Amino acid sequence: IRDHHEQISRNRGVTRKCHLLVQQTLESFWSSMQIELLNRKKWRTRVDLANAIFEYIEIFYNRQRRHSKLGYVTPTEHELRFNQTSIPA
Repeated sequence: IRDHHEQISRNRGVTRKCHLLVQQTLESFWSSMQIELLNRKKWRTRVDLANAIFEYIEIFYNRQRRHSKLGYVTPTEHELRFNQTSIPA
């Protein structure tokens, strides 16, 4: 029983750390979107806002925005560099 309890405690610690990392990542994303998109304009309809958020995420954030975690390159550039340095299977 003690071993089982210790294992559960260790897993909770890992889960808690993972949760904190995910939370920090989401807070960073929402902060960026707030500054770069939402604070710059008012939309007339919810559909317009939903379309703007979709474009921000799919076109700008995921493809064009430079990310500090990627060495200040775009995700596309990072992926190209990764694929060039990867060893073929």
